Amino acid sequence: MEPKETVVVGAGPTGLMFSRIASHKGVEVYVLEEHREIGVPNHCAGLVSIPGIANLNINPGPAIQNVVRGAVIFSPSCKHKLVIDRGKKEAYVLNREIFDKEIYCQAISSGAHVKTRSKVLDLKLKHDYWYITVSYTHLRAHETSLHLVCRL
Repeated sequence: MEPKETVVVGAGPTGLMFSRIASHKGVEVYVLEEHREIGVPNHCAGLVSIPGIANLNINPGPAIQNVVRGAVIFSPSCKHKLVIDRGKKEAYVLNREIFDKEIYCQAISSGAHVKTRSKVLDLKLKHDYWYITVSYTHLRAHETSLHLVCRL
């Protein structure tokens, strides 16, 4: 039996890509993100393989900051180096904020619901139900707790 709704914790690339795909298939998706803005703060360097990102059916377009064709690796003393030149484009260096926001737009367009300033504090499974405790910071900067109940 296909799930009718799901909760995703975290609006990083993986959570948002899953949300985009699941929403497109008719699942009601709720994404809980602890930060107030998608893509901020930056959590990784944004180095992705070109074939890998092509398999995800995502055009990184404006997020591309550089193209990698190889690498130069130096020994700890810097007396020796190893040069790797593949002779073709192998990877992109992406601006993660722009990239994450693009995937966010795709997830929203597919029907996902994203709630920022929502930090998951606890998950408990009891009798086929997930109990999710969420701390939600309102615009006026006070916190409340939200309890969600989801059936398996």
